[in-house]
Amino acid sequence: MVSPIYIIAVLLGIAFLLGLFKQPGAKFARLAAIVTLAFPAFVSVSWLVHFILNPAEPFMVYTAGALPPFSINLKMGLEEAFMTSAVNLLGFFGFMYLNKTMRVQGTKAVVLFMILIMGMNVVIMTRDIFNLFVFLE
Repeated sequence: MVSPIYIIAVLLGIAFLLGLFKQPGAKFARLAAIVTLAFPAFVSVSWLVHFILNPAEPFMVYTAGALPPFSINLKMGLEEAFMTSAVNLLGFFGFMYLNKTMRVQGTKAVVLFMILIMGMNVVIMTRDIFNLFVFLE
């Protein structure tokens, strides 16, 4: 199984890189965003299928090799897999629906949309009130 931390890493990393492109790269930014938004949807749906077929203990992720409060603490269980699957699938299909609007708005709107999806994923998976506050912002 792919670790849920990659949902954050991929969305944040690609959103940061897309911020470096100017308006002429808007078509590439939209294409990159579609591919990037498909990845978290795949990860969360694969976790959902895993938990439905094999009832198991939730998977805990601790970043930075430390325990909380010195790291981001994420939990992926059946409930989190269901909610992140819903968020990521709605985000993917929502972006496809908003593709024409994103073309007019430009790369900054694409980056903002990707950061929004990433923030909602972390709000669902986090077990730390500080990180909840950070990703709500």
